[in-house]
Amino acid sequence: MEFVETLVSAQSYQDAVSVLARALPVRERVWWACLCARNCPGFGSNAANDAAVLAAEKWVADDSESNRYQAFDASQLVRPGAAANCAAMAAFMCGPSMAPARQKKIPPPPGLDAQLASGAVIVASIAEGAEKAPERYIYFIEQGKQLYQAAMSG
Repeated sequence: MEFVETLVSAQSYQDAVSVLARALPVRERVWWACLCARNCPGFGSNAANDAAVLAAEKWVADDSESNRYQAFDASQLVRPGAAANCAAMAAFMCGPSMAPARQKKIPPPPGLDAQLASGAVIVASIAEGAEKAPERYIYFIEQGKQLYQAAMSG
């Protein structure tokens, strides 16, 4: 985590988020994306966004194929690039295939789930405007570091 701290000190927040997303174990990185998406303005008042985050969280709790495809379905009802969309797609891209169910498997590109998770964190960080972004980045990065520490100690 020393490198993440160096990036934060240099105010290279997006790079710090990207490094941390790749360092986290798969389920923790999706959980982090969900935590950040829940902190976006309007969470709790947009049924599609809420459903996408809840579907991703359901996959974190039980990483079954059924839950993974439910996260994909929920993501399709949310604006592409929204934090909720990124979180749900991160869950989906953790699987063995990005093809429709019962079709020939097409593995997702390596690291795509981490890119999507970091996208959720970045979008959530800038969701309240440029003036609040540094504070939000630092808050979310601290959450991610706590998840990392918990995963490494358990």
